Amino acid sequence: MMDNSIQIPLDLPDVRVLEVSKTEEGSWLIRVESTLQGTSCRKCAAILILRREVS
Repeated sequence: MMDNSIQIPLDLPDVRVLEVSKTEEGSWLIRVESTLQGTSCRKCAAILILRREVS
């Protein structure tokens, strides 16, 4: 059986790929999530803690 897959590195730091699928229109849909525990506000530099909810 032929493997019709291709791998392309996204080179996105702190990101985990959750799922890759192809839409009915032929576009690729890539679901990702951050692996960071928090970040800072671009305006005031306050530390923000990320809360993950799985739906």
